[in-house]
Amino acid sequence: SDHIEKSNNRLSQLNSENQFQLYADLLMANLHQISMGLEKIDLENFYHPGQMVSIRLNPLLTAQKNAEVYYRKSKNREIEIKRLDQILESKLPELAKLQEELSTIRSATEWSQLSSINTKETDASGLKIPQKRLPYQEFLFMGYRILIGKNAVDNDELTLKYSFKEDLWLHAKDVSGSHVLIKFKAGQNYPKPVIERAAQIAAYHSKRKGEQLCPVSFTPKKYVRKRKGDPAGAVVVEREEVILVEPKA
Repeated sequence: SDHIEKSNNRLSQLNSENQFQLYADLLMANLHQISMGLEKIDLENFYHPGQMVSIRLNPLLTAQKNAEVYYRKSKNREIEIKRLDQILESKLPELAKLQEELSTIRSATEWSQLSSINTKETDASGLKIPQKRLPYQEFLFMGYRILIGKNAVDNDELTLKYSFKEDLWLHAKDVSGSHVLIKFKAGQNYPKPVIERAAQIAAYHSKRKGEQLCPVSFTPKKYVRKRKGDPAGAVVVEREEVILVEPKA
């Protein structure tokens, strides 16, 4: 829906505006060399030595007051991100249902298939219509949908029927466990914190759940395929990267 798209776009914008905390930290660390009246200052990023960061200043404020402004912007950004996450999470079940129905319509070859689609939650008598069971759990992190297969059969369905080739696919390495997908967002790269969080989930939903650190494979779904005759949940990964994470639900 337009509302979900606008919320996602705003969330992406906020995620790209992640420098406010850095600006404030740099200003506070260099108070002695910043005088009032400056409109801009270039400071070395102590998190990445040798990298210079250009910071706009209000010339009517002291360095400390400018830092306080950036701290406030950083805090407001976190609050808005949390609010948008809550809004998007509340809309995801509705969106998933509509996407499932759209997929059925696109693949239907007979009217009988289409007639099975009912967008109403109750029938004429007011009784609730049973909804189709989804093969995954789902939640939202930093505006990205993360899907987790419920069992081996569901893993196949998630990876083969509910994925897009550019979705990021994750799985605990060399052990059985859930397939995990991070749904692709057009024009955006997967942020490292999102990959790490999805990897923690994949590790938790695997035989390595009790280990302190778990290697997790991740790759675009287009490099994951299933061979005829392989058991449920078994796939071939043609290309992968590996990340070490702590298993975490």
